[in-house]
Amino acid sequence: MAAAHPGHPIIDHYAMIGMIAAEWAYFESLIDRYTQRLAGIDDHVGTCLTSQIAGHARKLDAYIALAKHLSKILTVGPHMA
Repeated sequence: MAAAHPGHPIIDHYAMIGMIAAEWAYFESLIDRYTQRLAGIDDHVGTCLTSQIAGHARKLDAYIALAKHLSKILTVGPHMA
């Protein structure tokens, strides 16, 4: 349908919404992937874990909490963290 009406404002509007949604989904997948790598877990287990965290804010909260925890372990040792 888009090819039949190139430059149509409504079609262009929906195309832009689709592009934004796709970019946002990619952004969230990057957060998931970086969280998995930071945690040192494999992709299959990591996907099971990160798929349970809904929304970018909670995903970032989980990433930050993990980073802070690992920072303590590296600084003071695992027995003190």
